[in-house]
Amino acid sequence: MRTRNTPLTKRSTAPYRRHYGEVHAFEGGELALLRELNEFDVTIGILTNREREFFEHELAKLDDGAWCDLFAVTICGDDSTRRKPNPEPIYKALEVLKEPADLACWYPRRQFYRCHRSETRGYHIGAVQRGRLGP
Repeated sequence: MRTRNTPLTKRSTAPYRRHYGEVHAFEGGELALLRELNEFDVTIGILTNREREFFEHELAKLDDGAWCDLFAVTICGDDSTRRKPNPEPIYKALEVLKEPADLACWYPRRQFYRCHRSETRGYHIGAVQRGRLGP
């Protein structure tokens, strides 16, 4: 039985491999926002449970590949031994960036739950809801 943190096998990803492909940004304007964050020297990255095989393909399709160079780090589900919501991918990203796990690190999420536990783990989680950052 596959658990949340067990790596996917080629066999278990075969159905997905046959059906994924078309990718679009959510609401439009994301590319301009990402570029602006880069202009202000905000270090940004992506942490996803998606396998790197799929993620890199999909990222390259967004705005004809314009997003690819905007992230200082990308950590995929198969880059660490434990997947989100476990904090291991966050620590892996910070290791790649050579940054400490402290409250200067923000991990925006779509959901507000679990945000209250982040400060005890050495980083701050803010929830992103339609472009607004909340505690």
